[in-house]
Amino acid sequence: VACAPTGSGKTAAFLVPLLAKLKAPAKEGYRALILLPTRELAAQTHREITKLVVGKKFRTQRLTKATAASNITAQTKRC
Repeated sequence: VACAPTGSGKTAAFLVPLLAKLKAPAKEGYRALILLPTRELAAQTHREITKLVVGKKFRTQRLTKATAASNITAQTKRC
């Protein structure tokens, strides 16, 4: 187990190679899924990837139990 100080670029070191592998945005669907253990880390990662994709037409989405519950509720109301 390793640790590094805040602001050392750990998140970017993970996201930059991922974006390089994806190369260009797709017209539809998800092409990458990042699972994180906490909402706080998910929020941080989403914030950082949003900064990295500015001007590149990538779409990002953060899903949590709360968004999943609201989607289920919305689908139930449509039926």
